[in-house]
This record gives sequence, structure tokens and C-alpha cells, in this order.
Amino acid sequence: MGNSVPDNNGYCLINGDEPSELSSSDLAGRLVHDRGLHYADGVFRTVAVFDHQVVDLEGQLAKLAQDGQRLRMVVPIDRIYAEAMQLAQLQGQGVLKIILTRGTGPRGYAIPEHKHYHRILITSSAPPDLEKRAIEGIHTVLCDTVLGHAPVTAGIKHLNRVEHVLARSEWQSSDISEGLLLDIASQLISGVQSNLFLVKEDVVLTPLLLRCGVSGRVRERILSYTQCESIQTRETNLVVDDLVNADEVFVCNSLIGIWPVIQCESQGRLIGQWGIGTLTRKLQAMLDHPRLS
Repeated sequence: MGNSVPDNNGYCLINGDEPSELSSSDLAGRLVHDRGLHYADGVFRTVAVFDHQVVDLEGQLAKLAQDGQRLRMVVPIDRIYAEAMQLAQLQGQGVLKIILTRGTGPRGYAIPEHKHYHRILITSSAPPDLEKRAIEGIHTVLCDTVLGHAPVTAGIKHLNRVEHVLARSEWQSSDISEGLLLDIASQLISGVQSNLFLVKEDVVLTPLLLRCGVSGRVRERILSYTQCESIQTRETNLVVDDLVNADEVFVCNSLIGIWPVIQCESQGRLIGQWGIGTLTRKLQAMLDHPRLS
């Protein structure tokens, strides 16, 4: 695989094969009729690679398996584990995206009887300034795009991310690092690429994700840490006023770890400013996320 580095300074495996090893007809056969492309019928994880290892790989694959089960898919954990480790050894440091689709099948929505899933693993370089934002905090924007309710798939990291694509298109300034999302009932849900936490009077609050949103692995780890440390924590319904009146705000995912939020604007107007509080710093230290930049 040493000669298969694409333009993104990374590597790729499709069902364990390098794209360069596949004929164009074989590659087209695998991808053109793929149900992930036609119906967003699949799940994925985006994870950090550090020092030639995938960070929290076992936990990430457990989440992938849970999400797959919700879509009535049986995730081939052992194969994905081996392929992820193979690419991590080559990449060294950066980002690994793991995609599992239901593969090809007859036309139509009916789930094929076969379980010939497609595994696509791609690595790339880490985005810049991840550590700087973790230390200094970030500016955010409250997006106009809202999330629809889909309780059947709420919490799953499935392939349909069109709402998030549209939300991300709302800002171009490099001063904005993340957008915050409401649902159609005006409840706070998440960031565009992250989970959202508020701190109010030493209580850690995070949105309920029963009707939409993605329940990320780092969110899961934070909830576990706060329980172990007897930090009062609630998954609850939250609105913009809760955000504005919070003492601390932070977002998290498996690539960035925890980013403190120090400012949020909406339609060009500042709606909230926060300091970087002691609980945010404590949770950053507890998470002990590797610095990729």
C-alpha cells in the first residue's frame, strides 16, 4: 500500500482491497449500485489516529455495531478492526473514517436477504488548529437549518447527513468553528459535527436525543465519566434560553475531543458569551484526548 497515497494524504480500503488493485468494472460494480449511495443505507464512524493507533477503537466499533443493529445490519467487527489497524499503521496520525453500507442488491427498498456489506475505510490528515481551539475555545453560530424528527433512527450515525451539510453551508468565516442545531420543536440538539453540553450551577446538561441527533462515542464517555466522578448530569430538553444562561458550554466528538464554546451568534447578532470553566477543563483532562495538531 506504500504507493497508494491519494491527494488527501491518506489511504483507502474497499472490502479490504486497495482501489488501485480493483478493475474499473469491479469498482463500479461495488459502488455504483451500492445501497449507501442510493438510500443512505449504512452507518459510519469518524475517529482519530494517533501514534499509529486508532483512538478508542474497541469503543468506536461497539458503537458502530449498536448503530448497525438498529438498521438490522450485522457489523463484521473483526474485519473492520484488522483493516482499521492496517491503515492506522500506515497513516500514523490523522483521521480514519469507517463506512459500512448494506452493499448492492435488487432495485427497491426491500432489504436484500444477503449480508454482503461494503466496508470502506479512508484515512486523511487531521484538520489544523485542533489543539488551539481546545485550549482557547471556539466561536459558534446558531444555524437556521433545523433537524426534522426521525425517532426510528434518532441517535444513530447513519449515512444521511444532508441536514448537516445544509447547516454547514450557512457560514464561510474561518472565525466560526461550529454551528449549533435546533430541531423543528426549537429544542437544542447538537453541533453540526459534534455533541453539545451546557454547565449550569455545576450541573452538566446535554440534550435528549430521542427524536433526532447523533449519540456520539465521546458523549457516551463523558456521561460515563461524570457518573463515576459523581458529577450531577442530566440528559434533558434544552432551549436557546438554556444556552444563553449557561455558565459553561462545550462541544465534543471523537476527533476534536472537547472544544469550549466562548461565543455564539445568530443572524449576525451576538446571543451568548462564556468563559472556559473548571468543569470543562476537568472533563478535557479526564478525556485525555490526544493532540493531533
